[in-house]
Amino acid sequence: MKNWDKPSENRNGLRSYSKGLYLRFPPGFRWSVASSAYQTEGAVSGHGRGLSIWDHFLKKGRNPSDRSIGDVATDSYHRIEEDVRILKNLGVNQYRFSISWPRVLPNGLPSKVNKKGVSFYHRLISALLNEGIEPVVTLYHWDLPLSLGDRGGWLNADVVNWFGNYSQFCFTTFGERVKTWITLNEPHTQSLYGYCGDVVEHAPGGFKQNCEWTMYLAAHHMLLAHARAARLYKGSFQKNQKGTIGITLDSTWIEPASDTRPDRDAAEQAFQFQFGWFANPIFSANGNYPLMMWNRMNEIARKEGRTSSRLPTFTQNEIELLRALGIILILITAVLCLLVLLRKRGPDQKILHPYEKGTLVTTLSGNGTTSTIVGSANGHFKNNLYMSGDPMLSESTQKIMGQGLSSKSSSGTLNLRGSRTGTFNKDSATPSLLDFNFPPPPSSHSSGVYTFSTYDNNPRPERRPRVKASMSTLSSPARRPYPPRARETLPRHLRPWPATDSSREELHYAASPVASANSGFEESPKPQIPAERVRLRHPVGEGKFTVVYLGDVASMPGGPVAIKKLKEEDHEPARRALKSEVEILAKLEHPNIVKCLGVIGEYSLIMEYVPLGDIRQFIRREAHSLNYGSLVYMCTGIASGMKYLEQRGIVHGHLSPQSCLVEADMNIRVSAPRGACHHAQLRYSAPESIILNSWTSRSDVWSFAVSVWEILGYCRTVPHEGFSNAELVDHATAVVQETPTARLEFDADTPKEMSDLLHECWSADPEARPPFLEIHLFLSRKNLGFSPTRLS
Repeated sequence: MKNWDKPSENRNGLRSYSKGLYLRFPPGFRWSVASSAYQTEGAVSGHGRGLSIWDHFLKKGRNPSDRSIGDVATDSYHRIEEDVRILKNLGVNQYRFSISWPRVLPNGLPSKVNKKGVSFYHRLISALLNEGIEPVVTLYHWDLPLSLGDRGGWLNADVVNWFGNYSQFCFTTFGERVKTWITLNEPHTQSLYGYCGDVVEHAPGGFKQNCEWTMYLAAHHMLLAHARAARLYKGSFQKNQKGTIGITLDSTWIEPASDTRPDRDAAEQAFQFQFGWFANPIFSANGNYPLMMWNRMNEIARKEGRTSSRLPTFTQNEIELLRALGIILILITAVLCLLVLLRKRGPDQKILHPYEKGTLVTTLSGNGTTSTIVGSANGHFKNNLYMSGDPMLSESTQKIMGQGLSSKSSSGTLNLRGSRTGTFNKDSATPSLLDFNFPPPPSSHSSGVYTFSTYDNNPRPERRPRVKASMSTLSSPARRPYPPRARETLPRHLRPWPATDSSREELHYAASPVASANSGFEESPKPQIPAERVRLRHPVGEGKFTVVYLGDVASMPGGPVAIKKLKEEDHEPARRALKSEVEILAKLEHPNIVKCLGVIGEYSLIMEYVPLGDIRQFIRREAHSLNYGSLVYMCTGIASGMKYLEQRGIVHGHLSPQSCLVEADMNIRVSAPRGACHHAQLRYSAPESIILNSWTSRSDVWSFAVSVWEILGYCRTVPHEGFSNAELVDHATAVVQETPTARLEFDADTPKEMSDLLHECWSADPEARPPFLEIHLFLSRKNLGFSPTRLS
């Protein structure tokens, strides 16, 4: 047996095929590798994937000098088994990869899901977990869907909502098995080179003439998008999924050219404009952009005769949202940091780039001459290397360092000179890692290393020298992309699933009131109850096709139950509808959703009995003892249950006060979503549901707002009372045409912030309506201090 074939004692170390040795890291240290979707996956066409801004950028002739393009890349889309086998041989603990936003949502929005893309990531996650490798998922590694890029991309404030919806989709679809999430990868790099690129330009590109403001606006929206996704995860997913979420920030280790005050100020200012730009709003005690950066940008504005800075302004609420996230994981790339020597720019020196106007600094190359790029033309960097934690961040912040080297020389060597000396060879990254004196995590605040990239990424269509950063040859036989002439032989299908592969579960967004029984959450099967154990007492409610009985089940503790049965057993549409309801409700488990206790065959459902009845009955009966706070409390319970359904891609389709039951402690239980043949109440339905028969979670938001309007009015009247169905259709048309009089009127004592929320929920454009996550958060704040009493 060869040295490299010997099994390791544990996974906490690095194998080296080239030297036949095993490098042991300190206890608790995470040895991991990373990649990005566009640079590795390939399969750009033919598999349901939408175009990204990088597809457009490169195919419009903006390729790097080596004409790299990601149409095939390292073909990871078709080579999951081989990739995971390489990762296993490397002995890594984790694998950080990114989800391609346009691969799962081709147009960038959850309205269209690419099932093939979802299946690919499920298979990858399953393969990693089967080998004991933890998946670490980056939501965004620069590949914005082109359809959103055409609408302004990161310069459009709507991108915060787009990213929030995409994040919610990913958390819902993959979150049960992914425990570590990264929102954005190196937003500084994308902002600078994507929206202010010149010599170095990234997608989307083309902003050189306007980049004095575009890079700052793009960065601002990226920070807000990070806050939206992180708060969404922490507020709605973290408790059940038990994961963490963070952000990847890039930074170089910066030192002044001398110990003089101007050079020290230059180094600090450069650091704040690079790392502090993104880290300060998230991790500092006070939040917001660094004061030094803020003052400098205001100074530029005054000198240019402008009334405001090009650096956007956070509202106080946004500052708190970013600062109070309590992120416990941050990945700082470029651990093999170049010690960049900085000197304050002299008044006679030419400003080469708008970014330099802000920083007012210049870099020095190894021989001390002024240069915008640290290093010489032959690719040999002549600067010391440091591996150091960042004093800016607190003790409680966990940092995992990302490392990657690029070699531009024809020989493939990169000379590393300084206190630690090593040579980087294109065929092995091991010497550079061996040269590190890894301190144990407790003393360094550093808990691991991600080496980027796992493979020889971003392959070119021709065999030309190019920049690359790869771990593919570190500890396994060479991992090469398919040669250009062999591309027509690429497999065009996914490899078959193993028989036991659990990754078949996919999330389906319902396009009708039918909630899919295959929604992407774990099934919690309920017991089948023999019919002879069930005794019916008397009916307590009925619908168009079903009747609900009060009854008892032998040996089932807790008193009477509610039993839903068909009125007519041979009515096929009703059978399908109730069967769908049984399948869905049997999988739901939430304190604000009606609880399923068991099923009787396929067409009968046993539920908990809620004796106080629905909200309308309860309020009309108990109006004398209820105040505004108690009404809002009940509305908050409805929003909580609907948020749970929304996160699972389930459309309720018939929400109204009559579909919400009240328990003794005033907790609300929302009834189950119903099948396609249910009798929708038009007076609660959204305009698009009435006119186009279109049912989504946002149409549920409309129904919720109508229900809240009725509840806050103590259910004295129903919405649009006296309207015929034809008049309700006319009313829906008026709403779509944005007729001012087409909205319900509020009582004079309704708080303005509540009426404003409901008006937003009644937007003619469904996408403009807030999700239930935001609605629940708003109502929860309204309920602070309200404590319901238990009712008899």
